[in-house]
Amino acid sequence: MSIQFLCVSCRQPIEIDDQWAMKVVECPYCHEQVTAPASSTYQPGEPLVARGVAGGPPSAVMSAPAAGPMTPERTRSGNAVAVASLVLSGLSLLLFVVFMGLMGAKLSSMKMSPSATPEQQVQDAQQFVLDAAEKGEPWVFTAIFLMIGALACWPAGVICGLIGVSKPVRRGYAITGLVAAAIPLAIVLAAMLV
Repeated sequence: MSIQFLCVSCRQPIEIDDQWAMKVVECPYCHEQVTAPASSTYQPGEPLVARGVAGGPPSAVMSAPAAGPMTPERTRSGNAVAVASLVLSGLSLLLFVVFMGLMGAKLSSMKMSPSATPEQQVQDAQQFVLDAAEKGEPWVFTAIFLMIGALACWPAGVICGLIGVSKPVRRGYAITGLVAAAIPLAIVLAAMLV
């Protein structure tokens, strides 16, 4: 026989084996731990397997809700913060790479003296960008927009990644987001050391 009841948290129908009467089980819909009643209080539809919580075999059986079969979205809560970390860090990396490509293309067209010191080359590059900005060249404003976007997305991606790593679901997304956020930082630090 089985015991059928509604989850006290999400009101979804649950069906369990008799051995789980008066024991704690996990609702497959909201993942809350609920205590099963001693006898049935609901007549379910099609049963689905769920896992037990209070030790013993994970053989509790759950019923599908009237709305239809369980789907991954309804049985597993996501980690939106981890996904946000991946998206924000990836966007930051993309904007940074496009910024570096644009600046590299423009600065490579600049004529530099072969005898100039590295400090003089940096000053010449800065003056080149300032002159282009004074002339209103669109690439300068595009570069500024790209860098502001990268700088805005980067800390948000890192913060979301640090929060997302603490949750077990989609932890890999958060870790990937943190790695993507580390790449521009590593490039900037390497450029500073050279």
